[in-house]
Amino acid sequence: MTDVWDRLGELSDDELTTLVAAAGHVIADLADDAAAAEVPLMPVGHLGAELAGELRAADVDTEPDEVTALLRDRDRARALAVAALRPLAAEPELAAEVAAAYEARRGMMAVDGGLLLGGALLVLALKVKRIKVGKVDVSFYEARAGALAQLRAFLGK
Repeated sequence: MTDVWDRLGELSDDELTTLVAAAGHVIADLADDAAAAEVPLMPVGHLGAELAGELRAADVDTEPDEVTALLRDRDRARALAVAALRPLAAEPELAAEVAAAYEARRGMMAVDGGLLLGGALLVLALKVKRIKVGKVDVSFYEARAGALAQLRAFLGK
């Protein structure tokens, strides 16, 4: 594990946003689903609708506006972002790819998506079943269960 993963709960909002963006782009690039590349670019309203759809598919009664409001709440969005990142840290090959992308992005000027990018990472964790990092297959089944549980808890469902 790299230093960024060791400090995950202590990262500043800017650092966390950069890490989430790096993770989202790495996953989208490695996914077999061409639509995954669009997810990191989605506006928050679309992310809320996507997440609400995934929640409804898991028998959680919620509306897109409710999820969008959750994503716009800084404290809850931060907690969701950290929760979405934790399973990635447990996969050494994926963690290394994300950490490298994070380090590359740290010196770049970028549009600040804020913690809203955590919603994009959640959508990817729910939609992408697995990716291949080098010779290693990484499954998102555990990340999916964790993301759904975290969303349910924040929505009180």
